[in-house]
Amino acid sequence: MKPMSASGPRVRRQHAGFTLVELMVAVAVGSLILAGVTSIIVSNKQGYHSAEGLSQMQESTRTAMALLERSIRGAGATVCGNGERVSNVLNDQEAGWTWATGALQGFDGDHPLPGVVIGTGERQRVAGTDAITVQSAAESTYAIESHNPSSATIELKGGTGDLKKDEILMACDADHAAIFQATNVNDSSGKLVHNSGSGTPGNCSKGLGYPADCSHAVGNAYEFKPNSTLARLSSVSWYVGNNGRAGEGGRSLYRAAQGGEPPVEVVAGVTDLQLRYRAAQSATWLDARDVTDWGEVDTVRLTLTVASGERNAAVDSTQPDGRLLRQFTQFVSLRNRTL
Repeated sequence: MKPMSASGPRVRRQHAGFTLVELMVAVAVGSLILAGVTSIIVSNKQGYHSAEGLSQMQESTRTAMALLERSIRGAGATVCGNGERVSNVLNDQEAGWTWATGALQGFDGDHPLPGVVIGTGERQRVAGTDAITVQSAAESTYAIESHNPSSATIELKGGTGDLKKDEILMACDADHAAIFQATNVNDSSGKLVHNSGSGTPGNCSKGLGYPADCSHAVGNAYEFKPNSTLARLSSVSWYVGNNGRAGEGGRSLYRAAQGGEPPVEVVAGVTDLQLRYRAAQSATWLDARDVTDWGEVDTVRLTLTVASGERNAAVDSTQPDGRLLRQFTQFVSLRNRTL
């Protein structure tokens, strides 16, 4: 019999820890997981920016379309409903006050808009974008108490309110409407004067009859009877202009009101406005340069191009700054020509 060792059987000791292969596998798996999580975060962030950009664009489009539609739809409104019989005694009717165009006139991208310069400066119109001018009587009206044609004086019931000298006004009754400039306004007496020979553009005559006669100062005399209506004449132009904020896209929809006030920025992010026009009983859409009679136009087609305010809001954007860009089209019928 072999003698037994006093120390007993020898046991091999195992070393604790990971092998190099296991560590490399763990690092690789961890890297894949981290890359996946990072990709999800980046994708979610991009999706958030895209959704936010689309929401902002839709809101801008709704606002711009609503304002343009309301303005264009009311073109030619005279309060008395006789937009086809309008006497205009203003001297310079080309300066945005000509009703002869049917109270609506479009301007192609290369055609100048009265009172607005095409250029790169703030509030200046962007080259290649269309514009439109719309005229109508303002909603706030005054009732005529009496009218003396020989002295060119109109007395208003309840006073002249906030009417001011040199404002362009419209008086109307069941027969016709007349456009003129107030050469004086007397708050205490509640009277205004529409004489010739003063003011800018001034009146060619003091006669407010239809049709207008500018051959002499008296003109075509006419008396607006008591309870005839008087209102301001609104002449508004819409165009795409430079807003001076290149970081936000640099362009906005602007509203320019005749009367010396600077254009007002209305909706940011509108980068282009294209307009086409259709005459009554016609299926042909025309550019502004091809319209021969603006009084026959009864529908306007609006195409707005709107950009997102943030850069890099789209993955596949064709814009160098990565902004979202969308076009929206709307058709607007002129209420006074389609009813």
